[in-house]
Amino acid sequence: MFLKKGLFLTSMLLLYGHSSADERIMRNQDSVTERRHSDLEALGHSIGSFTLFPKLGFNSEYNDNIFDTEIKQKRDYIAHIQPGFKLKSDWARHMLKLDVNSDLGFYTDNPDQNYEDVNLHLSSRVDVLRDSTLNLGFSFYKSHEERNSPDQQGGAAPTAYITNGWNLSYKHKFNRFFTKVGINAQHVQYDNTPAFIGGTINNQDRNHWYYQPSIRLGYEIQPQYDAYIDFRITGIDYDERFDDNGFERESTGYEAITGFAFDATGLLSGDIAIGYQYKDVVDSRLSRIAGLTGLLNLKWNITPLTTIHSSIYRAIWETTQAGSSGVFVTNMNIGVEHELLRQLLLSADFDYNVQQYNGFDRTVHNEDRNEGSYSIRVGGKYIFSRFLSLDLSYQFRKRNVNRDLGDYQTNQVFLNLVGRI
Repeated sequence: MFLKKGLFLTSMLLLYGHSSADERIMRNQDSVTERRHSDLEALGHSIGSFTLFPKLGFNSEYNDNIFDTEIKQKRDYIAHIQPGFKLKSDWARHMLKLDVNSDLGFYTDNPDQNYEDVNLHLSSRVDVLRDSTLNLGFSFYKSHEERNSPDQQGGAAPTAYITNGWNLSYKHKFNRFFTKVGINAQHVQYDNTPAFIGGTINNQDRNHWYYQPSIRLGYEIQPQYDAYIDFRITGIDYDERFDDNGFERESTGYEAITGFAFDATGLLSGDIAIGYQYKDVVDSRLSRIAGLTGLLNLKWNITPLTTIHSSIYRAIWETTQAGSSGVFVTNMNIGVEHELLRQLLLSADFDYNVQQYNGFDRTVHNEDRNEGSYSIRVGGKYIFSRFLSLDLSYQFRKRNVNRDLGDYQTNQVFLNLVGRI
């Protein structure tokens, strides 16, 4: 489950994220779980001018509502096998890194729900000049939609999809000013899904390309304090001109934001941005959608052993719900990490999410679809050595939606054993 959520968030940040990792200020101090203890971290294997970090995880999950439904709930035990590795260059200049993660899920009583998720991300940096860098990246995701997604209702099995993504950017710094130009492109391809009532759900009308050229202008107010302005143009082009409901979903839009990133002596750091996003769909029956967007990320190391982090995020996401042109997503999160012992880390997180769909047909629905959901997760991680760690966590999730039989609540327990070399 954690890997699936991670893959989803990674893809969404690539599409809609305001601040990529290379744009963030270098922090003086990491959070508790990010902090590296030299005697507890994997050493890896040297392969020429690269270092290989292989890993293998075994995760046992109990889920009391595997379909995230309000009625006819089913519980099951899921075994996760999670092999992966990281390969990173050791060069003095330039950088090349390959990350591969996977999650093979096997259900005890519902084998038709089994899945095989794979995540590959290749990133590189070319140091053109002292203050100029060229970044190139490629990503491949073979994943599946969560069962609570309204875009795949009625499926008897998870909806699998493949995402191929490319990104290219060039950044140059002169004195205290910097500029960055780039482009992201992704293609998402869905598999057809067997339906509960028999037959097959056609998902080919959901396949699409996403394009996003962008430019960022920034200014270093002083060391560890940056201000910036971002402008992006977005385009979504579906493989099929009309979807199964007869809508032409090709769209164009833009987003303009201004932000501020800071690091106050390594104890309090963050990113703050506010902007405006606009989307116009070709089909005149689907309304335009626009509004304020932005983010707030804060990390506070209140003691050397305790970190509090929080975030707020708002943006327009794509949907294929009949009659809806898009969905405004607002996500809020707060969590705490504490190093109880040198080898024992505790954590707790609260996440709240609101999804407001835009433009439903009023002859069918009295109001647009609105979802509110939250989750609470608590857990602990014990690091036996640099080669082995054990995670135990509990998560509660609940959703309320203004559609019949759309609410649900789910309890999950995870026990994860991870080996590293």
